[in-house]
Amino acid sequence: MKRGQVFTFAGTNAPRAGMTISETLFMSPEEHATIFSIAAGTDISEEFYPHPYLYLSLSGETRVEAPSLRVLPEGSALLIPQKTPFRVLAQDPCVFLEIEAKEGFCMNLIKTDEVFALKDLLPYEEGKIVNADIVNNPHMKMALMSFDAGCATPEHAAGGDAMVTVLEGTGRFTVGGEVFLVSQGETLIMPKDIPHAVYGQERFKMLLTVSF
Repeated sequence: MKRGQVFTFAGTNAPRAGMTISETLFMSPEEHATIFSIAAGTDISEEFYPHPYLYLSLSGETRVEAPSLRVLPEGSALLIPQKTPFRVLAQDPCVFLEIEAKEGFCMNLIKTDEVFALKDLLPYEEGKIVNADIVNNPHMKMALMSFDAGCATPEHAAGGDAMVTVLEGTGRFTVGGEVFLVSQGETLIMPKDIPHAVYGQERFKMLLTVSF
């Protein structure tokens, strides 16, 4: 992972013909997050797990059979119920994020077995920052945040690497005194214990993931 740099997972994990490529972002006994890129015409064979899995399409269309076919356009997600056989396949090249969390999915916000756009799960509020958890347990926090233009967080540090992916608009992030503008589809990893602050350069929404 590229800490302290703005990047896209589609750029750092580009699909290669005939291949499936994966990179572990973080792993603990309780959860893991993995980036996959799969080439056109390839797939990940059917499997199932004793707990739910969240899939987020980052580039191209990710196709999931669980057991019926669900097409995930870029920026959309699907939560696979526990013990549900499924496979992932690609008609065209795609890149997606796989999240396993054995506990803490916020089922009042997302429903299993439905394709949804992450940015549509929370609104903008004038003059406010809106925050909604997707996963919250002692080992991982995944939250959606929307910033109205001009809204900001105070400088602070996280107890783990904080990964932000901007879902809409552009945010300004100050990390250890260095300023980064991060736009839709781009990701920034803010290292553990390094002070950072977030400012609404304009109205924007982001996905925040912290592994403790």
